[in-house]
Amino acid sequence: MDAFKRPEGLLLLIAPEGTRHSAREFKRGFWHIAYGAQAPVLPAAIDYTKKIITFGPPVLPAGDYAADFDTLMRFYAQYSEGRHPERTSKPLCERLGLTWQPGKED
Repeated sequence: MDAFKRPEGLLLLIAPEGTRHSAREFKRGFWHIAYGAQAPVLPAAIDYTKKIITFGPPVLPAGDYAADFDTLMRFYAQYSEGRHPERTSKPLCERLGLTWQPGKED
């Protein structure tokens, strides 16, 4: 975790959602890493409809996963059309009012 505090910094990229099937929930590892390092999470979304990549405001984990996750979901809810809409995760479907389509493992 000290690597985040070095003058040259550290950027860790983690894809929050898989591409093979939809997910019941987001994995929490990214949050635990960011919280432990006191490093911000920088959300990014690919809007396939508009063909743009958008970065959201950094979210510094405050120790409350549910609140931090809600902040991230508010950002991601603006980008409802992924490349494979049928693979949208359950948390995003719930936020967008869409019907979740379970993946092969669910």
